[in-house]
Amino acid sequence: TINGLGGLNGVYDANGPNGARILFISGYDGTNFDSDIPLAIDLPTSGLFEYKRIVDVRRYATARDQAAIIYDAINKDVVTFAGACCGDGPVYAYHTADTQKLRVTDTTPTWRDAGSDMAPIGREVTSSIYDSKSGSEKMVTCFGLVTIKRMNDCWALSLPTSGRSKWTNLNASGTFPGVRWAAPAVYDDLNDRMVVF
Repeated sequence: TINGLGGLNGVYDANGPNGARILFISGYDGTNFDSDIPLAIDLPTSGLFEYKRIVDVRRYATARDQAAIIYDAINKDVVTFAGACCGDGPVYAYHTADTQKLRVTDTTPTWRDAGSDMAPIGREVTSSIYDSKSGSEKMVTCFGLVTIKRMNDCWALSLPTSGRSKWTNLNASGTFPGVRWAAPAVYDDLNDRMVVF
């Protein structure tokens, strides 16, 4: 946990104001619910890591934990989707289904709605990656948990440099790996594929 927060997902930002850093967005505070103040850990080449709150951020639409999160390196956006929301202790009232972006390079970073039209059903603990292939950058998110139901669908969110992002349901071919949740995933850029374990 970081500053008492659990349920965090982090992304790597190579171009923070002090060099490389890890960004964390929202999480369960262990008592009531979620913090919606972004956190950062600077990654110096020597010395100790430093934990910071990213201040002067216009607030998140809804705090949540276990959200899907990627860092869009082209647009300099943290992109989040869904997550567990709004309850006390480990019991949540519902899963969000919104998509939010935060441009961390802005003087006053502001959360903005992005790609909510035709979005996947709300969920938590998805497997998500940033597909950095030039000209077709996107967020891909698969699987996840809705209450006690494990999901087996896959979706892609376009990340254009202008205009609105759009969700597309991916009808993958081949033998499907089966339902799961909280499965680690990485993007294999040499072979342009998502690898899930």
